[in-house]
Amino acid sequence: SMFYPSSAKETDSFSRRHRDFLAVWAAGNDGDLGMFTIGSPATAKNMLVVGAQQSTMESFLLQATDAVFLRAFKAGLDDVELLARWGEFGAVKVKVEGELENAHPQDACNAISGHHLQGKIALVQRGTCVFTLKARHVQDAGAIGMLVYDNQYGATVSMAGEEPGLTIPCLSISRHDGLIIQNMMSGGGSGVTVTTDFDRPDQWQQNLADFSGKGPTGDGRMMPHIVTVGASIFSAKTGTACHGNAPPHRQAAMTDMDGTSMAAPVAAGGTALVRQYFREGWYPKGKKTSADGFIPSGALLRATIIGSGAALTGSLDVSGTGDNQWEELDRRIPNNQQGYGSMNLERALYFSQDPTPKGPKAMFVRDDGHKHPATCLDTAEAEIFSFSVRDSQPFKVTIAWTDYPATLTADIVLVNDLDLVVLGPDERTWVGNNFTGEATDGSDYLIYDRLNNHEQVTVQEPVPGTYSVVIRGHHVPHGPQCYALIITGDFDKVANEKVECPNHCSGHGICRTGECECSGMFAGVDCGLSVVELSSKVVHGSVNPDEWDYFAFDLGPHPGGKFTVTMTRTSRKGDPDMYIKGLTVPDYIDVANVCECEEQNDHNCECKELSCDSCDDEGGGGHHVDRHLSSDARATHLKGVFIVGIVGFCCDTAQYTIKVQTNVMGCDQHLDSGKVKGCDGVCDSGKVEDKCGVCDGDGVCAEDDDEGCVAGEEDACGVCGGDGESCAGCDGIPNSGTEEDACGVCAGDGSSCAGCDGVANSGVEEDECGECGGDGSTCAGCDGVPGSGAVVDVCGVCAGDNTTCVGCDGVKDSGLDWDEC
Repeated sequence: SMFYPSSAKETDSFSRRHRDFLAVWAAGNDGDLGMFTIGSPATAKNMLVVGAQQSTMESFLLQATDAVFLRAFKAGLDDVELLARWGEFGAVKVKVEGELENAHPQDACNAISGHHLQGKIALVQRGTCVFTLKARHVQDAGAIGMLVYDNQYGATVSMAGEEPGLTIPCLSISRHDGLIIQNMMSGGGSGVTVTTDFDRPDQWQQNLADFSGKGPTGDGRMMPHIVTVGASIFSAKTGTACHGNAPPHRQAAMTDMDGTSMAAPVAAGGTALVRQYFREGWYPKGKKTSADGFIPSGALLRATIIGSGAALTGSLDVSGTGDNQWEELDRRIPNNQQGYGSMNLERALYFSQDPTPKGPKAMFVRDDGHKHPATCLDTAEAEIFSFSVRDSQPFKVTIAWTDYPATLTADIVLVNDLDLVVLGPDERTWVGNNFTGEATDGSDYLIYDRLNNHEQVTVQEPVPGTYSVVIRGHHVPHGPQCYALIITGDFDKVANEKVECPNHCSGHGICRTGECECSGMFAGVDCGLSVVELSSKVVHGSVNPDEWDYFAFDLGPHPGGKFTVTMTRTSRKGDPDMYIKGLTVPDYIDVANVCECEEQNDHNCECKELSCDSCDDEGGGGHHVDRHLSSDARATHLKGVFIVGIVGFCCDTAQYTIKVQTNVMGCDQHLDSGKVKGCDGVCDSGKVEDKCGVCDGDGVCAEDDDEGCVAGEEDACGVCGGDGESCAGCDGIPNSGTEEDACGVCAGDGSSCAGCDGVANSGVEEDECGECGGDGSTCAGCDGVPGSGAVVDVCGVCAGDNTTCVGCDGVKDSGLDWDEC
């Protein structure tokens, strides 16, 4: 099951009770069926779930004995790796290298005239005649080899047959690879060379195994967490006879297997090494120091393995049937194909002695308790860590926490939600797992992760400067929630800065311990996303997975209004889900119980729609899927502004339309009467306040000044016709009271320009001896140079060698000197 059964909950419960425990689990082998192929108990939150990447070319060729890898290259184009199979005829397992040329005719079923294949490797299409006849024709035309590509998609065929006298090497490739080669050859003249010689790193292991289980889980959590090698894995086999696929000249019994159950032990071994690293005290000095050892939590082990990931850069066979229909992998991690990428401990662990080329130059760790404790957080509590970051390495921040187990019927399995935010130079902001969305006006905005109990920020090319890492408890009903943090890169720890909010909440919200609380018509991490007003007119939208669009409608000031919101999916793929909440924007966790799902007929259900309309509907049945959310017929208290959230569920972009039908209660207790109370409190009196704030006034204000400034035209500072600047703080907000400190920093504490004496702008600095305001004399030698170490010798000579006043008898001032002898 892709959902959260009892086996997943039991795993989470055990992990919660035993802080140092971490289960490592295989992602499953149904990935060739597409997304949502993670099976329980790998749907648990507190374990490490492992997918599979391909192994090395060498391992694959030991498994597929008739296979060979070719490299195709052409000036000005990227090299291409091809998987080929030897034919049963002609030269086998010899070096192949030469320029490609299309056979004419392409299927080579007739004799080939001319000399265009002389000294070339003939590119031939499968079909019409037997392989041996094709080979005979291209050999007779002077070709030095034959490369056959398939005429239909499918697994690469093995060319059978027997033909005496065939001496050239004959290989077959898939249709997918053949079309790539044809594309490389286009543009006049081939210029494409293929070779079995490889003089560059093995790239086969950069491909994801097609069988590797893929996310998300049923509630949208990202899976797997990491991938390691899990295809063409050779190991010992019970029994005495060698397996047919065992490497040659090996006397031990061996066998090969594929599967994420091969990958998971590799990850478990890596996790054991990480555990050993911390227990033996390699952190923080980067060398083994027993006194520094501690027992890491399961969350820290998971965070470290996740932090070691690097994106696979290869491809994936997406045919679902092994038919060689390859697509490039999405390198933007994390994602539901490869999680946080391929495990590589070299990137995650710091060693001061014999550092590895890709190893971090610095490492910072916090865990629950022990030697490097992190603060366990409740809702709205935050912890901040600041660093001076250099640009020689990526700056990678990873957190993980052991979450409280969810109920088996929970739509959203995450219980305690923490947020990771990184604030960098030039007011740059990153949020955990780098989720971004596109607003209806085309602008980008940041999105908090509300589903996963692991988050990561990677600043690939950091601008040198101060970076602050903020971990905040967003929603912690079962707190306090402890967490593990690991940071790698090239940095120094500096004094923690004050917890701030991204972009000062764009002026549309209040900053509370690092998180913006946006006003009703704004949303997003920095409150920079405007909420669109919704009406009875149809609005067209498009939403990507994990992206939110927000709309608002108003039921007026009088309780008793009604509404029906209709959202229609208009694309064949994608799954747009709808949430509604009063006054503020909805998210996955805190959805208000203010309405019911009409289609579920459940008076207790929350105001959300989580139907299983992820199907692509390719087979018919239509793709216009209507979803309705209506107010409960028994509800009599509904009024004011409601905000609708449309979120994209996995795994495709969805197009939709949305409209709302409202019934607004009038002050006469009749729906849609249009009657409202006047400013005098009387229903439908028609009386309103004038610009002076006087009910049913004439607009002439007693406080109008002699200069003709009418009340209500003053700015926020009380200045007639003003622009609000006269009482604005240094942050530009009227009456905020914020001022620049002595260093000219808005709301600063005067430390940025303070001298070593702590006084702003004093200009006092430490001398060469480390003395604040010193003149360098306290550590100066007799030569007056600070730190020189020069002293006066026994003869009174500065930096002397004690010989200028010593006689030949070695006695100071004896006056004795050497004679002529």
